[in-house]
This record gives sequence, structure tokens and C-alpha cells, in this order.
Amino acid sequence: MVETNLYQKSQEAINAALTQDWKKALDLNLEILKNDPENTDTLNRLAKAYTMLGQISKAKTFYNKILKIDKYNIIATKNLSKLSTIKEKDIKVGQSVGNGIIDPDVFLEEPGKTKLISLIDLAMPSVLANLNIGDQVRLEPQRNEVIVFSQDGRRLGKINEDWAPSISQASRVGSKFRALIKSVQIKADDSKSYLSIFVKETERSEKLSQSIFPIDSSGFTPYIRGDAPGLLSESKETATVEPNEETGDEEIDKVNNSPEESSPTNSLETIAEKEIQDEENLEDN
Repeated sequence: MVETNLYQKSQEAINAALTQDWKKALDLNLEILKNDPENTDTLNRLAKAYTMLGQISKAKTFYNKILKIDKYNIIATKNLSKLSTIKEKDIKVGQSVGNGIIDPDVFLEEPGKTKLISLIDLAMPSVLANLNIGDQVRLEPQRNEVIVFSQDGRRLGKINEDWAPSISQASRVGSKFRALIKSVQIKADDSKSYLSIFVKETERSEKLSQSIFPIDSSGFTPYIRGDAPGLLSESKETATVEPNEETGDEEIDKVNNSPEESSPTNSLETIAEKEIQDEENLEDN
């Protein structure tokens, strides 16, 4: 089987797993293994197929074989540990044993603390195929980029440009984040694969007054003047209501109604500007 055909078979095996056609996935991976018996990616996929078909003892055999080839293989170690407490008679064919049970609270969205983020510059499908929903991943800030790595140290991709600078800067000043695999879709064409992660701010730096994940706001101000309906019909762009001498109404500033939001001293923009200034000062010296 030539290399091109091996790659094609690998894609078919990955797609079979994604569609939960575990018998087909099993047959394809066994066929690949005949020509490449020490390919740990194939062995992991094969063990997963056996697991999903309820053949736990065979799954354990192949996970152990992987560890003989690569004793630091995190995927095999993790799944073998999960299978050690399971008996074949206790499971149903197709049950997601290999992934374990995912606590629904893991993906609980918290305004201002969590964000679902898609990755770019993804790894090859053979790497993405070993990911499970709920797997924890590692975020590594690099300047204005954030590289995402799997538990076994494989590069999975980068956080998109909408969120990478903010997460990178917040991490450098002391904020801490936890990230988990939320969704993965693998296509033979790498450019069409998709991977998203669920990011949660677990600790906010004292240098930041607010989260980098904004809370959606309708812009509603809990105040209304008696003649407000008339004012609204005349202009939709009024941002400030001037004092009314007759009624004694006070001025309301819709933009700066929050001391925390109006303070620029603790913003990421200010921190980023200070980093640039510090670098320029170092160059001048």
C-alpha cells in the first residue's frame, strides 16, 4: 500500500469514526496496520473502535502495544486507565466508554468568564482524530498569539485573531484560563476541518479591572424623563440628557454610567501600550 493510499485510508477511517461506523473504522485501521504496524495514531484509532464495539480486552491489548512503542503516549495511558475499571459485560455496543462521562457543568457558560472560540491554522486530521470532547488542552501565549496544545503536547492550532491578543496579554499579567475541546469536525481537506474550544477565566489578574470576555448588554439605562417619548421620536442619537431647570432632572451620561468601564488605567489597551513603550525604551538605551 503506497503512502498516498495509506493517507486516503486514514481519512476514511477517521470519517468512519466521526459517523460512528465503528465496524468500518475497525476494518480500515486493521488494513492500514498491515502496512504500518507501529503507527501509534492508527493503533489508537483501532483501540477506540474496539472500545466502541464493546471489545474491551482487545482495546486494552492495543493500548498496551502503543505504550511499548511510545511509553509516554498520553492518549493510550489515559484511555487504558479508564478501561481498567470497565468490564465487557457492563457496557453496550456503541457506548462512549473511551471518552468517559462528561460533566455537563464543564461547559456551563458564565457571562464575563467563558467564551466559545474557534481555532485556526489547524493540525493535520490524523492529529485531530485523537481528540475527545471534553479533553483539556493547554494554552501557550506567544506575543499576540495563543498556541493550543493537546494533553500529549501536540500542536492543535491557534486561537483566532479576535481573541488571541486579549488572552495573551491577560495571561502575561497574571490571569489564568482553562480550556477544553468543545467541538471537532475533521475533513480530508485540512482547510475544511473545524475545532473549537471552551475557554474559562479561572483567575483574573489584579491588574485587570474587568474580564476580557465582555458581557452582552442591551445598552438600557434604568431612567426615563417624562418627555422621553417625544425626545426619542425626534432623535435616536442623543447620548446625553441635559439638566432640566424646571424639573431638576440630572444629566445622564449613557456612555460613562459605570466607573469600572470608564477607567482606562486597567485596560488591556493600556497594558499593551506600556509593553510597547518599555520595549522602545530598552531599544533607546
